[in-house]
Amino acid sequence: MIYSNLLESSPTLPASAIRRLPPSEILLRLDMERIDAKLGGATVRILGFGRDEGPRGEALPPELRRKIEEIWRQWLLDGDARDVQIDPR
Repeated sequence: MIYSNLLESSPTLPASAIRRLPPSEILLRLDMERIDAKLGGATVRILGFGRDEGPRGEALPPELRRKIEEIWRQWLLDGDARDVQIDPR
């Protein structure tokens, strides 16, 4: 179980890049940097997704929410996750 808003904040992949770049570009960037998950068939459950990083923690716009969910779901499945559950609670 992971508690995360899935808005990475690192030099490799700042939140602004996640908002701006298409999913394929983000996944390619992660691959080029050799950032991968080695999950060995685990079920991954992510809690806390769907809110912005700002002080008010507003809900993400639906299009951005779908995009972020698509990116991380694919990355986790590529890392051999058996199942990925992304839950806003």
